[in-house]
Amino acid sequence: RIVDLPHDWSIEDLPDQKEDSVRGPFSKSSPGKMMTGFTVGGTGWYRKSFTINPNDVNKIIYLQFDGIYMNADVWVNGKHLGYHPNGYTSFYYNITSYLNPGGQPNIIAIRVRNEGKNARWYSGSGIYRHVWLTMVNPIHVGMWGMYITTPVVTEKSAEVNIATTLINSTKENTSVTVQTQLFDPSGKLVGTA
Repeated sequence: RIVDLPHDWSIEDLPDQKEDSVRGPFSKSSPGKMMTGFTVGGTGWYRKSFTINPNDVNKIIYLQFDGIYMNADVWVNGKHLGYHPNGYTSFYYNITSYLNPGGQPNIIAIRVRNEGKNARWYSGSGIYRHVWLTMVNPIHVGMWGMYITTPVVTEKSAEVNIATTLINSTKENTSVTVQTQLFDPSGKLVGTA
């Protein structure tokens, strides 16, 4: 069946409804009992097929998950990319080398396992935050590649330090210019570096 993401399967009705023990998504026999909101957990699979435009074959392509609860295994075209155990942190993969040539179908598969007894509250199950497929040029700012600190802040001004990590996926040394612009909450440009 087709589901929209974000999606949490543990709040869907369980298949065997019983007046005294199973109501909606809740079961008195859940492994975590009331500590996990009487949800059952289990294993869920997600699949998505897509194609890459032939004009984008020289791009670098990242697959980023903002949150999957939990124990997520990710495959692209049958190749296992990795395992992410934590349900509350984002993670990503560079999937460029796993993709079929432009115009041919690609398949992302994600297995999510929530064995139940793993929290003191209802934790959810599934891809519960956004998923991003990001295409960038071979020379680009790295994923999570900008770091901003404000070591000095007063009512009238602030010192802002910015560090940017660039990725060069080509085989050539090259010069690039990085320009950073800072805007205030109203959208007014207040600084350029």
